[in-house]
Amino acid sequence: KMLRRLADVEISQLPALTYQLLLLGDADGKTKVLRALNAHFDEMLAACQSAAAKDELVPTRLDPDHLGHVQGAVVLHIQLAVKQDQALGLGLLRLLKSGQLRLGPFALSLLLSLARIKRFEEPTVSAIVSLVRSDLQLASHCALSPWVASFAALATACPPAKPDALLLGAVRASAAGGWDHLVPSLVALAAALLDSPPPAASAAALLPSSDDSAPADGGVPTHRLPAATRLPLLGQQMMVEVFALHAMVRAEVMDALCSRILSRGDAVHHWVALLQELVVQQPTLLLDHAPKLKQLLEYVLHLPPAVASPMLRSLLPLQRQRPELKDALVLLLRKAMFHREEELRLTAVHGFLLLLHGTADADRAADGALQFQLELLGFIRRSFSQQASIRSVLYGGLVAAFEQQPPLRDLVAELLASQLRTYLASDPADAPPDELDGAEAEAPLDLRACLHATTSAAGDDVVVMLEPLPDLIRAVTRCAHASDGTAAPSGAMRTLGGMVGQMVAGFCRCSLRSLGLSDKVELSQASAHSAMTLATAGMLERVLEALIEWTVLCPAHVSAGGATQEGEEAAAVTSPGPSQLTASSKLLPESARVLYKLLVDVQARLKEGRPATKAKGRKAVSIPKFGAYGLSLAACEAVLGSIASDQAVQSSGRASHFVRHVLRACEAQARRIAADAAAAIRAGQLQLSEAHLRDLRSVASIGKLLLALVPRAEAQTGKEAPSGRLGNNPLTGEKEVATPKASGSKAAGGKSGGGGKSGGGKAAAAKSGDRTAMASRLQLVLDAAGACVSALTGSPSLLPLGMMLMPTATPAAASPAAGGSQAPTSVDVLALAEGHLLRELLPLAERLPGEETPP
Repeated sequence: KMLRRLADVEISQLPALTYQLLLLGDADGKTKVLRALNAHFDEMLAACQSAAAKDELVPTRLDPDHLGHVQGAVVLHIQLAVKQDQALGLGLLRLLKSGQLRLGPFALSLLLSLARIKRFEEPTVSAIVSLVRSDLQLASHCALSPWVASFAALATACPPAKPDALLLGAVRASAAGGWDHLVPSLVALAAALLDSPPPAASAAALLPSSDDSAPADGGVPTHRLPAATRLPLLGQQMMVEVFALHAMVRAEVMDALCSRILSRGDAVHHWVALLQELVVQQPTLLLDHAPKLKQLLEYVLHLPPAVASPMLRSLLPLQRQRPELKDALVLLLRKAMFHREEELRLTAVHGFLLLLHGTADADRAADGALQFQLELLGFIRRSFSQQASIRSVLYGGLVAAFEQQPPLRDLVAELLASQLRTYLASDPADAPPDELDGAEAEAPLDLRACLHATTSAAGDDVVVMLEPLPDLIRAVTRCAHASDGTAAPSGAMRTLGGMVGQMVAGFCRCSLRSLGLSDKVELSQASAHSAMTLATAGMLERVLEALIEWTVLCPAHVSAGGATQEGEEAAAVTSPGPSQLTASSKLLPESARVLYKLLVDVQARLKEGRPATKAKGRKAVSIPKFGAYGLSLAACEAVLGSIASDQAVQSSGRASHFVRHVLRACEAQARRIAADAAAAIRAGQLQLSEAHLRDLRSVASIGKLLLALVPRAEAQTGKEAPSGRLGNNPLTGEKEVATPKASGSKAAGGKSGGGGKSGGGKAAAAKSGDRTAMASRLQLVLDAAGACVSALTGSPSLLPLGMMLMPTATPAAASPAAGGSQAPTSVDVLALAEGHLLRELLPLAERLPGEETPP
């Protein structure tokens, strides 16, 4: 009877009434009291929020401050009762797990108070985390299925709709008077959320959203993240706010941070992300714990590079305010640079590159930033003697420094030039003029100097890579491409252009025989000599790919890069100029055609190589794994742009093969970006890097070009007709016969299509079921476009996808002219993309074959 009359009781009398009811009630009666109190406080809170939303006068009995004090007193009485009767605490947990107790503000404060009792701390925190996880999973299912959403709306016992608002509200309420005793429980709950395991790869996709709202800084809106990712993010937000509001737990938070990072558990990335947020939001409060920060820096030497690099990146802003932190960091990195473990040396290179990037915005004259940059470049120069994996990371970091810091461009270019000159077969200035007239020439690069045959600790013969030469050439290409906007290239860049121009000219005069890859040479892993030849061929394949990218992206640098007259003549022969990229008579520079022909021959020779076999009871010789290596997004965009900009461009013969190669590279790069985005989401990284945003813009541009090429690919004739070699049109799903060429065709395996050996290779590829080798041009275009869509749908906003689907020629999409016309907003872009989608793309999608459903 008293529970039914709770609404008539004066609110200030509720604590005393609760004490008497818990004192007099039995086990079942006490659980009824808890449920009735929870419902009563939820009703009062809802009435208070409703009155505030309508700008009405809130009654005195529903004043939020007064209601909070009464609620705190009631919670303290229940906590005292649980200490005296532990069965009451077990009954409260059973009510929560069975869904009979709705998790609201009062129930949450009651559970946090219960967690202050040592026996109930772990089960209570686990129960709250379980409820929050189930609610987020339900929200994910509702976002994916309207039927589940309508069914969940009818459910009577379901978790709270917004657990993030509930938990963060509890943190903010803890700053009020009378709630300090809940702060340790909030820290324990936030730590439990941060310790949640990362999501699986299949659960990392972004959820659909009814709106396109995204944070202004390019981050991911939290409501689109999967449930397994939102849990640690919620714990991170709670921990940051607790750290800011309560000074008494800051030391405890720092201790937990250090212990979790040092333990290297599955959730270590969540705690590194917490450190980064603390540095961004509360740098002043964090600097009060300088000894702990120095301890974290010492831990860097004991962490793997995947954890150490983001931790160094998060601590980097603090070294500007505390010079002693910078000195300690430099000292530790110098020690790690000469450590015997490769992982520590890789961490040191990451650290020096991060310090170099951190000086981009520094005042060079005020605080001696130039001297510090030169000191860092001196340490980086010593890294050129490290292993190939470390040099590969180093080249990427130097390119970023070249792009972000123009004053350092000459120094970076000199570093790259000195390293590249090591592997030139001859210096451009020493080459006599009559050597350029030879029909064949030796390789301009000493590829075998990049490899080394040795014996492993187990006594097996292995071939290791000493220099990632393709990565070095690609770094030079990116630097030259980044300096295209400058008035005139510097002396170091002209030197680099001359060296790469010599490489291009030399390989254009080479053949398989001059490169030592004739049919008589054995390519296998049976012996050390043949394995070295096989590894050299694999290195050559990726070097040619990098040089093709140079000819596509940097023809102007090649033509202007020779330091001598001979180098200039060689560069002029190999690089006809940027105008040829869009000429209707030529799809590519002649040098790129010749290099691609040599690349195809090398790839065919590698396919003909014998598999790994045992020789005289010995194991096969191990060779380095070069990994996937294709054209970059910028090179693919340049080639596709040259095709789409001129309708008269007709690719045939070797150019047709190169276009197919570019389309496959577009698909591979788009899928790589989608995989990187999914991995970032799994790690809880909401802030997209500038490099990732730049890749998304390139993918959107490439996808737009691919959609424009669909009609031309559908009109393709010959072996690249829509029927292709698979015998069916990918748009209609029907069997079609390829349109024969006018010159006729010969039987498969004949000389038609590039010679007997290459024809046999194609026949072997067809027998092996290589889908990309048999697919039509239209199939390759659709596959690449689908990969671009997959990469863009993983973006936090629909805007990159809208840029891809937006029609090419629209008045609103044009750049702002001098007359004052404004650039299109995101709403305009999405509206134009929607109209283009309905008008052009959906009729195309309706032609795609679909599975027949039974009547």
